[in-house]
Amino acid sequence: MAKYQTVQERDGDWVGPQYSLVHGVRIASLLVDPNFGEDLERFQTRKDDVFVVSYPKSGVNFNLEYYI
Repeated sequence: MAKYQTVQERDGDWVGPQYSLVHGVRIASLLVDPNFGEDLERFQTRKDDVFVVSYPKSGVNFNLEYYI
């Protein structure tokens, strides 16, 4: 079980959500379970995998329904 650094932005009274730093990438702490690091190390991609990457609020869900 790995422990990850937790970061949280603050500006005056405003407090942002908590993130965990996993290999230098900020991931919402709610998504990081105790076995996340081990699962990530074992993860292997395949030749036929497809990655859908886009900007926020750009119609990703609509495109996923269309293409998948």
